[in-house]
Amino acid sequence: MTAPLLAVDDLVVDYRTPRGTLRAVDRVSLAVARGETLGLVGESGCGKSSLGRAIVQLVEPSAGAIRLDGTDIIRLPARTRHALRPRVQMIFQDPAGALDPRHRIGWSIAAPLRVGSSGGGPAARRARVAELMQLVDLRPELAERLPHELSGGQRQRVGIARALATRPDLIVCDEPVSALDLSLQAQVINLLRRLQRDQGIAYLFISHDIGVVEHVADRIAVMYLGQIVEVTSRQDLRQAAHPYTRALLAASPVIDPGRSRIGSKSVIGGDLPSPFAPPRGCRFHTRCSHAMPICRAQEPPLLATAPGQLAACFLHAANPATATAA
Repeated sequence: MTAPLLAVDDLVVDYRTPRGTLRAVDRVSLAVARGETLGLVGESGCGKSSLGRAIVQLVEPSAGAIRLDGTDIIRLPARTRHALRPRVQMIFQDPAGALDPRHRIGWSIAAPLRVGSSGGGPAARRARVAELMQLVDLRPELAERLPHELSGGQRQRVGIARALATRPDLIVCDEPVSALDLSLQAQVINLLRRLQRDQGIAYLFISHDIGVVEHVADRIAVMYLGQIVEVTSRQDLRQAAHPYTRALLAASPVIDPGRSRIGSKSVIGGDLPSPFAPPRGCRFHTRCSHAMPICRAQEPPLLATAPGQLAACFLHAANPATATAA
């Protein structure tokens, strides 16, 4: 079996706040193969962006491992870790906020090339910027514009071009289309797919919209209150095992009238619990219509429920009768 490009093992991300320690990512494990798109979906505040930022080293993990081609980058000396950063880049959610309003577009795209030693001199950087703008379908004269002179879709293409500048193996896409209207979303998604096909890039595609993730991802990981509760293929998503995944599907708009929606009973009820004090046992039990006594007492492990499918749910325990009586 081929080793994954990226392997995250038991990752923990804590934030110190005036209210105490907030555990945004709690023992998360996942893997991304070369050229694969892994979708990461969940409600706002579940820890998706914190996980993505830890992978690109914008946030320091509290525990766990992040392995790139088998090497744990967390354990590396700072200089060695810095040398690996060009291999993992990020597209940010807010295309306007991700660009310095004082600098022209060409300058922003070239920023990663100036940081490392592989960008060459000014002439080489200008040539690379022109190449990148062509790759993302931006007219060359836009290089002299400021961010506010571009549309939202153009600014997001600038963000994609900047992420491509160092020829990365993996790009973390943090809600890359959520700030765009539907027509622009489709354009950006098609662009990302074309770039992946042509250059073999792997994506960790983060979104709160399970419909978008279903459209773009090869596999999908579902996150709830800092933990992964299900991992499944795109083909098997509609046969989701975890009640939370089924609820996300039920809440997602159905565009195709010939496509059935998961039953209305799966719609999520109640509010998301405070991440400062997550519920004991299964964290979803306070909103789950299928909750059993064991769900309130024990945390379900992430176990195989079908070939290529994992779920953390006692509904799929080997002996449901024992689980119900616990």
